[in-house]
Amino acid sequence: MEQEKEKQNRQQKYLIVMALMKEMRSEGIIDKDDLLIVEEVFAEQFKPIWRYKDFELY
Repeated sequence: MEQEKEKQNRQQKYLIVMALMKEMRSEGIIDKDDLLIVEEVFAEQFKPIWRYKDFELY
């Protein structure tokens, strides 16, 4: 049970960060290449259950 809670917590943090990054991209602050680099770094840090990279960033 505790392990599942930890997975959900990591996923939630990852989603928040990626939402911010996608907003930055839409504002022109970063480009697609930057977004892909950042996604990889945060995925390594948070170890999410699923990743944006798999279906939404390309």
